Order: sequence, then C-alpha cells, then structure tokens
Amino acid sequence: MTGSLVAGSFPGKPAGVLARRMAPRRCGKSLGLLASAVEEAVRQGIDRRLDGLDAHRGGLHQIERLDFACLQACDRFARRHADQFVMLGHVLPLLRRQRGNMLPRQCARDISQLCGTPTIANRNKVADPGKSLFCFGLGYAARALAHALQAGNWTVAGTSREAAGVAALAALGLPAIVFDGQGRLADDALDKVSHILISAPPDGRGDPVLGCCADELMARARQFAWVGYLSTTGVYGDHGGGWVDEDTPLAPVSERAKRRVAAEDAWLALHRDHGLPVHLFRLAGIYGPGRNQIAAVLDGSARRIVKPGQVFSRIHVEDVAGVLQTSIARPNPGRAYNVADDEPAPPQDVVAFAAQLLGRPAPPEVPFEAADLSHMALSFYGESKRVSNRRIKQELGYRLKYPTYRDGLRALLPHPT
Repeated sequence: MTGSLVAGSFPGKPAGVLARRMAPRRCGKSLGLLASAVEEAVRQGIDRRLDGLDAHRGGLHQIERLDFACLQACDRFARRHADQFVMLGHVLPLLRRQRGNMLPRQCARDISQLCGTPTIANRNKVADPGKSLFCFGLGYAARALAHALQAGNWTVAGTSREAAGVAALAALGLPAIVFDGQGRLADDALDKVSHILISAPPDGRGDPVLGCCADELMARARQFAWVGYLSTTGVYGDHGGGWVDEDTPLAPVSERAKRRVAAEDAWLALHRDHGLPVHLFRLAGIYGPGRNQIAAVLDGSARRIVKPGQVFSRIHVEDVAGVLQTSIARPNPGRAYNVADDEPAPPQDVVAFAAQLLGRPAPPEVPFEAADLSHMALSFYGESKRVSNRRIKQELGYRLKYPTYRDGLRALLPHPT
C-alpha cells in the first residue's frame, strides 16, 4: 500500500486534511498528525505483522508523541471509517503499552458524537437489542454465533430438520422451527429478521434454502443488513500442501465440495442480481468443546494416521463466531473470507499434543495405507493445503482468540474436579 490512506469515497484527498475536517475539534489536529505519520511510514516501508502495525522508526516516533486521549479517538474513528483509514485501526496496540484503556470524559463524549457508538466496547462484539438473526440450520458453528449474539441482546431463531432437534435447541434457549428443505417456511418466519446465517449444507438436489426460499429472499433483499453463507475450504481442492487464499481458483475434488461451489455461485448471484447482502465464509476444520482431540484421546478414539506431506487447517468454533460477529459489524457484501487459524499442521501432530497435555502416551502411528478409513475420511485425506487467513485480519481487523491448535487445546483441557 502506498500514498494516501484515504480511499473509496474520498479519492485524491490528503489523509491529514480529511482527518481534520472529519474528527471532533478536540482531536482533529492529532488525528491529522497521526494520519500524516502513518502515511510517512507507508512511504518508507511497512511490514504488516500479525500483531498490528510495525512501521518505520520515524513514523512510530511521531505517533508516540501524540496525546494519548486523542490517539484513542483516532483509533475509534478509524474503526468506524475503516474504508477511508484502513491502517489507523492498528495503532491501538502501541497505546496499550503506554497507558490503559480509559478515556477522559470529554474525549469520550467527542468520540461518541463522532461515531454514534459506545466508546468502550469489545472490537469483536456486536451488541444491539434491535437486531434479529435467523439461522437456516443451527449446527455447531451457528449455535456458537447464536449464543454470542444473545449475550448482546439479539433475538435469535432458526431451523432444525426434525422435531427432536427443535426440542433440543429449545432446551439450549434457541427457538427453532422444523425445516428440511422440502416445504416452505411459514409466511411470517422472516418478519423483523435483520440478519441471516445459512449453515445448512447442499445435498444432491442443491442448496435446500435456495430451493424453497429464493423468491422470498429476493423479495425481502432490502430488509436484511447481512447474510452469511457457511462454506468450506474444500472448494479449493488439493494443493499438495501449498498455500491458498480467497483469490485461488476454485478446484473442488469431492462431490461435497463441488456442491459447495455451486451453492456459493447461486448465493453470489442473488447478491449480484437482487442486492441480497451475501458474504461467504470458507471454514477450515472446526474444533471446540465436545469436538476436539483431547476428547478423542480421553475416549480412546484418537488415531495418529500418518500420510507424508499431509496438512490440514483448523479453526476454533469461538473464532468462527468471532469472525462472523466482526463481519456483521463491518459488512462487505459479495466478499469471501477464509476462516482458519495461523498454523496448518499434520493431523498426527495435533493428536500427539493433545496426549501430551493430558500426560498420556501418544497413540501409535498408523500408516495412511493401513488406516482402513471411511469414504468420507478418505476424501479429507485426498486434499492437503495451507489456508491463508490474511483477509480476516487485514480487512475485518479480526484477532484470533486461538491462533494455533495448541492455544485452542490448552483452553479445552478438562478442569480437575
């Protein structure tokens, strides 16, 4: 990135000038100086690291000279206007090393007037009592998002394929209706819904939601602020352990992945042709409470299957929910995001680490050829790739709660009784 930090709706305007015009009077001078400092760092070269901004020493020197409260204002302003100031949101880690997170009362009021949002908030949390999420399919990942949003006073409802599933969801505090993709939803099911998540997978007949609800979704397109479709990194196919990102051509291998590509295309067509605010999320292998290698070691089902060169990417379910929440706060319809952690790894290494955490011997290695895997498991081992998560960090500003499988598994260790 070079030149002005300002893009999109303010082409050709110097960042410092715009900052002084757009910020509160109290903070405008410092915001302009900060923008100029970061621009200078950009001109001299920037290495965008995972933990924030690492700029040229001269640029950092200017940043650290600024008044702390105004820097806080700059950060809040940048988060609210991320499309104009795409790098200013990375300044906050520098500030936390100097002084805490408290803002002077006057500056807090200024920021609130500027941004129209609370000044003390979790950057990955969405809290709005006027919002309502409807989930087509309340599976493992969707439930994690649902509970996170309920904690922020959202209204959440969804579907299950069977009456027994509806009853189980009700016991978890999640109202649901039966939907198996065969019939239509009740006429009022989407009334007052502002956000939609689709986690139901396509089958041999195609996407079940589009098969029965496409017309209604098109008719209500302007009603929804955000629509998320949960896809899979399987759409990229096999890359022999190489890296893939969202611009990598899709080359699905399995029939399931081919159906996902077709479903992605169909949902993006609704965005392109009818304005439905669709976002795609390509999920790596999900783990979390109840679904992890610690549980597998404890119940004796863990296996260390070794296929030379095989690597998988993973993501903790809480980070799936976190990415979705952050996208809801920063919608960009038509965009696709890989949702994976920082460290793709061979599957046998994850099992061995889980056993180590438990103080148990690792299960013996089993050669892939002798593993006698199911057809579905064989299909997973037929693809090896490392999935880049750069976009969720750089565009959404998301910070992983569990950057590696080691972080996630440590958090899943059972507590002594």
